[in-house]
Amino acid sequence: KRKGAGSGSISDADYKANQWSLSGTYDLSKRTQAYAFYTRIDNKNAAKINFDSNGITGVAAGSNPTAFGIGLSHKF
Repeated sequence: KRKGAGSGSISDADYKANQWSLSGTYDLSKRTQAYAFYTRIDNKNAAKINFDSNGITGVAAGSNPTAFGIGLSHKF
């Protein structure tokens, strides 16, 4: 166990995180598709895990960053 800034201690489990995502697509035509996604990182008390690309600035320990996106894909 590690000593925290306050009283008590922090375990290794406090440095872990889980991520989950939900996404979907819808075909508008043979070559065009709409998509949407939602993702969330659930950081434990001491974890500061962020998104790999386009991360969020200033993720604090224990916070839960989320992202949502929509778009169109067209194949020429």
